[in-house]
Order: sequence, then C-alpha cells, then structure tokens
Amino acid sequence: MMLRTQHNAWLHLVATMLVAGLAAWCRVDAGDWRWLIGAMAVVWMAEAMNTAVESLCDVVSPQHSLVVKCAKDLAAGGVLIAACAAAATGVITFWPYLFRQVA
Repeated sequence: MMLRTQHNAWLHLVATMLVAGLAAWCRVDAGDWRWLIGAMAVVWMAEAMNTAVESLCDVVSPQHSLVVKCAKDLAAGGVLIAACAAAATGVITFWPYLFRQVA
C-alpha cells in the first residue's frame, strides 16, 4: 500500500536501489553493508510509520484540524530526520571507496 499511495516511498525505493547498486559496484565489505542496510531500514520504517499516522489521522479526523496537521507534520519530520541520517551514513561509508576509485 505504501508504494501505491505515497510518492516519497517511490523516492526511497529509487534511493535504496541506487545505494545498493553503488555498494555492489564499490565492493563494499560486510561491515559497511551492515551500516547501509541499517540506514535504509530506518528510513523505510520511518516512512511506514508516517504512512500509518497519516492514514489513521485521515480516518479519525477527515476534516481539517490543527492537531492532526501537527501529528502529520511530526511524522513527516521523523522521515526527514531518518533520511538525513541515512544520507550522512552513506557519505561516511562510501567516501573511502569512492576516493580510492578516483585516486
């Protein structure tokens, strides 16, 4: 359902595929794969929780409500925090591999 209803889930799917492809191309070792998989899992869990919060809010309060808007914004903020942390993890993880490719 998440991929059918959430545009950002498609962006996360593309990012997941790009990260996995880059990791395979760079021949990332098992320890670094663990960090990348963990970061991707956290983003997907945050997106799933955000989707659940939004769906529940839409059922509980179909009309506009500032409290519901706040709940949705907080859930979306959690996804943003997870995505930023995952991006930082990716940069830190890939930096030595990409630096070796260029040097």
